[in-house]
Amino acid sequence: MRVIGVVPGSSADTVDVAVGDLAIEGDVVRLDPVHHARHTTATSDSARAGLLEEVAARHGGELVGWLDRPAPRDRRPTAPAPDPAWIAEATGLTAVADLAVPGGRGLPPTAVVDALWLRDRVPAAALRVGRVASATLVTADDVTAVDLGPGTALTDVAMTVLTGGRRTRDTDGEFAARGRVRADLLARLRADVGRPGSTDHDRAHLDRVAEGLTVQAEDFLATLTAFTADLIADGCAGTRLVVGSGGGLRNPVLTRLLAERIPLRASEEFGLPSAATRPYAAAVLGFLIRRGARVDLPGPRPTTTGGGPPTATVTGLTVGGNRART
Repeated sequence: MRVIGVVPGSSADTVDVAVGDLAIEGDVVRLDPVHHARHTTATSDSARAGLLEEVAARHGGELVGWLDRPAPRDRRPTAPAPDPAWIAEATGLTAVADLAVPGGRGLPPTAVVDALWLRDRVPAAALRVGRVASATLVTADDVTAVDLGPGTALTDVAMTVLTGGRRTRDTDGEFAARGRVRADLLARLRADVGRPGSTDHDRAHLDRVAEGLTVQAEDFLATLTAFTADLIADGCAGTRLVVGSGGGLRNPVLTRLLAERIPLRASEEFGLPSAATRPYAAAVLGFLIRRGARVDLPGPRPTTTGGGPPTATVTGLTVGGNRART
């Protein structure tokens, strides 16, 4: 079945779309990626229905899986997911939205897909680095989803302040690569973890931890990048494999620092485009719910998608035949 997965982008007028072919082979779901892209579109339901019709006309598709997400505190709200019945009526495609998985032990829907993909390489983690870094930790006995701290949030704020808004990110780690890590600033950042306001990722937070210090811009960015790498590495400690994705990993300095601390591999090495892990997760979940399949995860309770007796019991996910083995 060809499925279109959709998630809100980083702003209200963007959506990330992925198209993939999905099938159940025995107890494993097979995903063959076909196409992915970020689209800028009006936030009205009619505009987004038009986009889905265009994607389906160009790449094919029988089913839409739409995964909504709450907006982080430091980001403007994203447009809510349209009602699935409305999508189906407007586009002629079968639609599944509100992809919270019954029995999922409080896991975000993407963690279910991560667990299927990585369960034969435990202990492992699926790491996503955007403005905030998060991970799904998969062991033989459990699956947990955790927020690890800032991804690019601190360096984005620092670049915006230091350049007076002319630049909003340290593109390719340009500033960090020219700087050196300041041990005194790094110690302050680490000491601040867990204190009120330490997760605000705003100028007031940076002003507080740097108060009384004179720091060159490049050193400031280098230290913030090292701090980010330390927090992510702490959260992924004890894993044998960390499959990384997200825009934050386009920063080669951050990626290098992470690779020195954790067994990091890019999701592309296992067939899944780094920029599209979330919309492909939406596609997989929409497919499983539509098929009424049961998903068995590590832990005390299974996760069931759909209602009634399961049509299949799924224990794994392959991407183009690759189950994220090293």
